[in-house]
Amino acid sequence: MAKCNRPETLIFPARQRNGVGQCAMSAEKRSFSVWKVLRWVTLASLVIVVVLILMRPAALATPLPPDVAKQKDDDFSGQVERT
Repeated sequence: MAKCNRPETLIFPARQRNGVGQCAMSAEKRSFSVWKVLRWVTLASLVIVVVLILMRPAALATPLPPDVAKQKDDDFSGQVERT
């Protein structure tokens, strides 16, 4: 019996001994496997998540010009002093 490097036969070696876990094709003949695709999709997802975490968030509002900010501050200060 040929040795199979599929993950399920490494986890459950009894399947390989009983002949249930034999590989249909050798690992060299297959161009891709579900495990390789899953590994690359997971890696790409993690890279995207890290990039999104490290990106600077967009400003929620544009900053006020200094003269408008000063006027609003004076108005607010006047309201606080009246109460």
